[in-house]
Amino acid sequence: MVSGLFYGTMWLPVNYMMVHPEKFPGIPKEPLPYIFSFCCGVLSTTIVVFLIYAIARRNHPWVSAETAIPAFSTGVVYACGMTSFVVAIDKLDAAIAYPICQMAPGLVISSWSVLYYREISGRRNLLFLAAAYSLTVVGVALVTISGEIHIF
Repeated sequence: MVSGLFYGTMWLPVNYMMVHPEKFPGIPKEPLPYIFSFCCGVLSTTIVVFLIYAIARRNHPWVSAETAIPAFSTGVVYACGMTSFVVAIDKLDAAIAYPICQMAPGLVISSWSVLYYREISGRRNLLFLAAAYSLTVVGVALVTISGEIHIF
């Protein structure tokens, strides 16, 4: 729940400034200039959390050398994903972009689980997954359509 709260509010200050330019004169109206500072904040927070962990472990943290490059790569992928997310919010309405950006990674991850890792197998499980995919795609379609239809 706490993670969801942080995730849901992480872009809120920037969005507020962009929606209310009269309160913040001279700020960029596009979201891309904010990405670098956002990623620097993520990196700084990660370093602080690691330092707290190292202090708690009395300077004997358990860090596997094999995980350093994948961890860095994950950060790069996160930055690319965050940039794409911000561009999606800028081009679409936030009410449309947020659900799509929440649903799409689950589809990709579960596809890897089926096709590459073979973690999801068996007819019954694959049928459940197909039903979940169908509901997800229908949900994304309905959210997208709802943003385009204006009744009043």
